[in-house]
Amino acid sequence: MIIASIVLSLWLSWQALSQVDFSYGVWYDVLGIHEHIEKYGPQNRHRRGFETTTVEERKRVFGEVVKSINHHGDGLANITYYGPPKANGALSPIDRLFHRDEVGHLQDVANLITVFDRCAYGAMGVLLVYVALLLWRQRWLSAMSLSVADLPWWQQKPNWRNAHLCLVAIVGLLTVAVFIIGPVEVFYWLHEHIFPPDHPWFFYYQDSLMATSMKAPDLFGAIAVEWFALTALVYSLWLFLWIKVDR
Repeated sequence: MIIASIVLSLWLSWQALSQVDFSYGVWYDVLGIHEHIEKYGPQNRHRRGFETTTVEERKRVFGEVVKSINHHGDGLANITYYGPPKANGALSPIDRLFHRDEVGHLQDVANLITVFDRCAYGAMGVLLVYVALLLWRQRWLSAMSLSVADLPWWQQKPNWRNAHLCLVAIVGLLTVAVFIIGPVEVFYWLHEHIFPPDHPWFFYYQDSLMATSMKAPDLFGAIAVEWFALTALVYSLWLFLWIKVDR
């Protein structure tokens, strides 16, 4: 139940943040992504003219990336960036946003998200079954004029408060460990062990508009913070409601 609740909280938070493109517009200013693109855009060895795009265009293509990775990678190779509008308002396409290796890496990310989606659906099923069994048990106890205290220990409902405290302690220890080891080192370690070893995932800014437009890994760190913060909020709300209902 706890694992299913965490997975579902993570997934719901991911879906919510996807609707606002993971606050890219906010992080664009906070992390200095504009200046980063102005510096490294002209140095790109595979694509030209990205530094001439408008801020709105950069936000648009990031939104396209978010949409694609959440839909099995559909359209990743076709994302195109456009130059500033002409006098008549027409937009001129400059180039495709990603080269082959970048598309391959983002496809790996999309595949991972697809697995995540399936896990979330499974967690949803587990929670629905649990709730159904709980309702059935309450009706049965009422019909038999029994209380939960009359049941054997293995049928007693879990102590959600203690479970939550244990979870908070575990998350706290993991957070401390990440800062001791180093967020960047953890980021690289995860990439090395999650993605196929023969698939490139590290790109210099001069070789990748993906890395440049996202100021990797800075943006990913910011997204991780807001994702886990929202997950903690969703999980806490779920736990609060569950404790209220399951008294």
